[in-house]
Amino acid sequence: MQLLKSLKVSSLIFVGLLVIGSVPATVPVQQLVPTSVQEQKGLLIMPSVILTVCPEGPPTCDFQRIQEAINAASETPPITTWEEKPVIPLIKISPGTYEENLVVLKSLWLQGAGREQTTVVGRLEGLDAQRPTVFVAGSWPIAIGITGLTIGGISEAIQIAGEISGMISENKIVALGEKGIGGIWLKGALSYLVISNNIVAFGEAGIHLESVSPASKVKPGLLVSDPTYGVWVIGNEIQNIQNISLPFAGNGIVLYHANGVAISRNRIFRNTLGGVFAGDAQTILVSENSLLGNGLGIWIALPANFDIKLLGNRIVANDIGINLGFGLSLEIESNTISDSRSDGISALHLPPYSYPLIAIDSLQGNVIENNKGYGINLDPQVIRVVACKDNRVSSNQKGDYSSEELREKCGD
Repeated sequence: MQLLKSLKVSSLIFVGLLVIGSVPATVPVQQLVPTSVQEQKGLLIMPSVILTVCPEGPPTCDFQRIQEAINAASETPPITTWEEKPVIPLIKISPGTYEENLVVLKSLWLQGAGREQTTVVGRLEGLDAQRPTVFVAGSWPIAIGITGLTIGGISEAIQIAGEISGMISENKIVALGEKGIGGIWLKGALSYLVISNNIVAFGEAGIHLESVSPASKVKPGLLVSDPTYGVWVIGNEIQNIQNISLPFAGNGIVLYHANGVAISRNRIFRNTLGGVFAGDAQTILVSENSLLGNGLGIWIALPANFDIKLLGNRIVANDIGINLGFGLSLEIESNTISDSRSDGISALHLPPYSYPLIAIDSLQGNVIENNKGYGINLDPQVIRVVACKDNRVSSNQKGDYSSEELREKCGD
């Protein structure tokens, strides 16, 4: 119970930090964003049945524990389309604190009374402490909703695996303990999933997407407007993720073996390792995000990155704004990169190689200024830049360009 009390206190502190550390919105870029997320005021489903949960239990409501309601919810056929609202059970969770580790293996929607009112905390002792607070899995297409909750625990806050579609929205995800993991994890999921307007803080993980790609069995319809991207990460606050012990820990958003992910209009700040990390990823859109005070703003770190678009982001006061390791078919356009503690844009310098390890199709329309290193630090011997024009590069301490060859290619 002491930890539960501390969770409430830390939540109040955290909200204050968000107000202080908020980043202004970026200049809009014309990108496809799911209109259903922007405009939908109610649920994206039709409830087949409504089950209620409250701390008092019956007769005030149907169940005292959330897992009891999950177990009682009826099975529904596999979800193959979101062209119309799927018909699945709705579980309405009243205000209160619920100490449970939840397992969901069927289509349903968990709806809290609001993240300031309904809290789910994973059990903090024994084997349960090593389990996710909310675990969702399915071997056939299932639809899931998780909305209006605060979710905390020592292990992962939410972990999803399988052919899952749906929405995780308007939640607060808070890791507990000095080595809490926390975060939203998709591992091995083939999904059309929208992760929107969540607050994710503390612990070792922000939003971790591993081996995800658009689901071939589910039509997006109401869920997303562009089926190119299977997972949409929109409008989230991701803050204070720490690099402690786990692989890829300390990043706000991790894309690893990921295909078809759109990351848009998030505020990602004060994460120790980086804001957005992509490794072995393809067909990735990173647009209109604000990245402030992270280790690396955006970094492309491992081979086989293909079709990466970095568009219209505001990248301020990170160690390096954009750091490139390997990548093909990269587009870097209309970003503002300033006040980095080193370079604005930096990449590998590997003189022994005589072929491009990085191919930038477009480096255009960026504002790169007031960085303590170079504005653009690229090695033309290793990096092929097809189109480099209309950038405003100025007032960078070590120089605006790392070589005269680069200046001739990109300079005004």
